[in-house]
Amino acid sequence: MLEEFGFLSIRGRDAIKFLQGYTTCDLDDLDDQVSLKGAICNIQGRMLASFRVIRTAEDALMLRMHRDLVVPTLDFLTKYIVFSKATMTNECDLHCIGAWQAETLPVDHFTHAEKDYIVSCGNGRFERWTPEPEPIDATIVERWLDADINNGLAWVSPATSETFLPQMFNYHNVDAISFSKGCYLGQEIVARAQYKGDLKRRLFRAEGLATPPPLPGESLNNIEGRTLGTIIAASSTQFLAVLSAREPTDVLINGTQINVRPVDD
Repeated sequence: MLEEFGFLSIRGRDAIKFLQGYTTCDLDDLDDQVSLKGAICNIQGRMLASFRVIRTAEDALMLRMHRDLVVPTLDFLTKYIVFSKATMTNECDLHCIGAWQAETLPVDHFTHAEKDYIVSCGNGRFERWTPEPEPIDATIVERWLDADINNGLAWVSPATSETFLPQMFNYHNVDAISFSKGCYLGQEIVARAQYKGDLKRRLFRAEGLATPPPLPGESLNNIEGRTLGTIIAASSTQFLAVLSAREPTDVLINGTQINVRPVDD
């Protein structure tokens, strides 16, 4: 069970129309088989939360995000939803189970089976969104995190919320930002960073890791001791960080020198 993930649902006649104004992805691309990755930004274009989203009915959406960001996201959106015919719910009885199996769905597609939603994450990985919990298996959790990091994919956590533009998480290269949809909160800042090329920080992946591993939100220094950026995801063997750099570089983790490279190299 991937315990870090929780769920937020939005239902009602205006559910999709409302959320379209607050997401980096284009919800018009959703149907009853497609899932999307995206983020909800504040007015400064910084991500409050990132998510996977599916359309569970004609007028209903389900978002999977960091469990500890469900309530802050609810609170954030509540002040905007008051004039829409839609309601939001913390689906605290849902659980996210990570599993590997033979590929039966295209990447980012989903299927509904009884009470469960099965979402394909690619390379044989599937998320099962279910009301039936399972015991936490640390081996599966670590393997899942490693797979995300290998794919250059990090999810906003409480330690990184309202800190980074979506492109700093490389979301423009994992189909989590639409640059052709209409306006959304923070869109002007996100678009300016994309089209004017003024992104000063970008995503890097480690090629090795010291013990103990760093935690999301920890600062990362170069070998001269200057702060380069922030860890955003880490397993026991590797990590992702947003750094003020453009080329591969060496950093220090617990006194160990480690090389990091841009994810989109």
